[in-house]
Order: sequence, then C-alpha cells, then structure tokens
Amino acid sequence: MKPLFSLLSALALSAAASAQTFTVPMDGTKEVPPVPTAGTGTATVTLNTTTGAVTISGNYTGMTSTVNMAHLHGPAGPTGVAGIILGCAVTGGTTGTFAGSGTLTATQVGFVMTGMTYVNVHTIMFGSGEIRGQVVAPGSATPYGGNPVGSLTLVGGSVKINQTATLGVDNPLGSQTVGSLPFVGISNAQDPTFVALGFGTPIPGWGMSGPTGELLISVAPPNPLLQLSGPPWTGAGNPAPVMAPIPNLPPLIGLKVYAQGILLDPIGPQTIGLTNGLILDIGL
Repeated sequence: MKPLFSLLSALALSAAASAQTFTVPMDGTKEVPPVPTAGTGTATVTLNTTTGAVTISGNYTGMTSTVNMAHLHGPAGPTGVAGIILGCAVTGGTTGTFAGSGTLTATQVGFVMTGMTYVNVHTIMFGSGEIRGQVVAPGSATPYGGNPVGSLTLVGGSVKINQTATLGVDNPLGSQTVGSLPFVGISNAQDPTFVALGFGTPIPGWGMSGPTGELLISVAPPNPLLQLSGPPWTGAGNPAPVMAPIPNLPPLIGLKVYAQGILLDPIGPQTIGLTNGLILDIGL
C-alpha cells in the first residue's frame, strides 16, 4: 500500500493548482449557538494559495431583519468562534448579496485550506451572526462524458484527504467476459477533444456499448499520473472495486483530478472497454 500512497501524493502535488474555490451553504443551525431562523444563503470563496488573494461573494434570503455585515472568520472549526479575517460589503435588507476581496497571510491561507474558517452573515436582530457556513471542500465524484452510464462510480469511502475512495469499474451491458480485469487511470486534465467538443477522442475497438469508445482523460505525458488496478470483475451490476487511498496532506484539499476506467477482457471478443469519466474533487 505504501508505494501507492506515495504515488498518489506525487500525483496530487504535481497536479495541484494555486486557485481553489469553495462553495459554502449557510443557515442558522451552523451558528454557535444555533439561531432559530428561516434565513439561508450561499457563499463562494475563491483563494489563490500562492499569492493569498481571496474573493468572497454570496447571497442570502429569508433573514429575520436587515443584514448589516458579512465576514470571513477564523481560525475556528464548526463548533468554535473566531475573529474577523476579511469583511464584505452587503446590499439588500432581508434578501440580498455580499462581496469582498483582499489578501491573506500565509498563516490565514493555511486556516482556509484546513477547514478552520467560516463565513458569517450578521443582522440587526442577531448581531453575532444569523447564518453561517464552514469553508470546506466536501469532496465529490461527478461523472462526465460518454460510454455506458454507471461504468465508473464511487462505490465506497470518500474523496477526502486521509480517506480511501473506492472506485467501481463495471460493464453494465455485460458485453465483456466475467473475470475481466479492471484498471483506473487518474490524470490532471480531461481529454483535449472532450474539452473542445464535448465528446472524447473515439478509440475504435474500445467500446462497451458499441465498436468505439470515448477517451475522456488526458494521456499525454506525464498522464495518466496514476494507474490503479483491482480484483477481477464478477459481472454486470457488480462493479470491481479499485482502491485509491488519499494522503493526509492539506495541500490536496480542493484539487480536481480526472479518472477513467477500462475493463481488460483476456478472452472475449470485446477486449477493452472504456468507462465513463469521473471528476474527483478532493475535500476535507
């Protein structure tokens, strides 16, 4: 397991981008202590981890009274409170928007990237904050591209640091032989043809649902940065698990990588079958 762990560390660190974007849902239950309100909101925090430049924008609705302030606070986890890091301008009364920008110190960047900041919207009735949301990347796996739907899925675990994401490789149509071998490639970019045209590069003879499959991840060197394998596939509807342990490295939070699987059939007429793609957003 350790060589794979090291490879995934190298993959994520080599692919990491300086710009990270966090979507922050807010409501009264996340306040400390909780606030009885129907108010809700959403903030978007975009951070350049290299320069510290940060922008915050958001909206709110259904508040008990006029909004008069909105801030980024830290360092504090979901159950703590902390001072102001950055203020935002607000527009509107009980429904409106807010926005702000600035430059964070290296220490403050670390707070954001380790889930130790939150966005708080204050009102006249609740001066300490009426709605709040923690700035964290939740981790997700989003399918994209052609080839059979459900041929590559997240079947277990989480796409988060210090956890293992289990990716399932399947041929839902059963067009390959039971016992075919699953592989997953992980790249730092999507296939250029898919980016340009919305469909992957066609590969004759590599289709599960027909004679041609779509390549959905970049294979230009150094991609794929990581190649994983799993136990033999046992048939349609039973995805073969491929384990992807994610190191406990905060710089990986917010990283976006791209996965695609293949089933290698050693005896059947359909030798190689390409799966759909997955966008993996590494969270906390």
